[in-house]
Amino acid sequence: MLSQEYVDCILSNLWLRHGSLFPETEGFAVAIQDRVIATKVYRKRILQEHGIDDRCRRCREAPETIEHIIAGCSSLARVEYLKRHNDVAKIIHQRIALKFGFLEEERPYYIYQPAPVLENDKAKIYWDRSIRTDLTIMANRPDVMMMDKKKKIAFLIDVAIPLNHNLRSTQAEKINKYVALAEELKALFHLDCVRIIPVSCLALELYQEPLKLV
Repeated sequence: MLSQEYVDCILSNLWLRHGSLFPETEGFAVAIQDRVIATKVYRKRILQEHGIDDRCRRCREAPETIEHIIAGCSSLARVEYLKRHNDVAKIIHQRIALKFGFLEEERPYYIYQPAPVLENDKAKIYWDRSIRTDLTIMANRPDVMMMDKKKKIAFLIDVAIPLNHNLRSTQAEKINKYVALAEELKALFHLDCVRIIPVSCLALELYQEPLKLV
């Protein structure tokens, strides 16, 4: 996957070079990538243990593989996957808020609570908020909307954490979803351009190079 042209190889390995994780955490993450975690499928097919029911212990609907646990379990989707998605979006929101002077110092992402609306003379930032437009647009609630008032440019940022094989389709879906909103915002606020930025952090630590639509 690292050799695919749409994967940012440097960014995908930055977490190993940065040195910000505890050794135990880093080792566990590498074990997940190498698929040597004792899931039921691993125990049944690799360790060849007898009498193993390889169905997921949470949802009981599919084989318990690494991929299923990370992004395919219906039992985890309502809480754990949503929390993971929001944590990524919080990091992005806080970096933007710091850049435009809404915050004085960075806070840990797990205690950071984004305000629904931040606005000053430089920028306006929406967090998980419907954007009102003259025309009715169904997809009007990106994770983060940032409008740079001086440069007259807006960014529609939406986070996705798909499995590797779903990356390209997820990117295309995110872009197509917000095209109508981008066009309406550009006309409504007399902006020079609106960029749609789908932020795809793959569940197995690969990162898509960001695609932008002007």
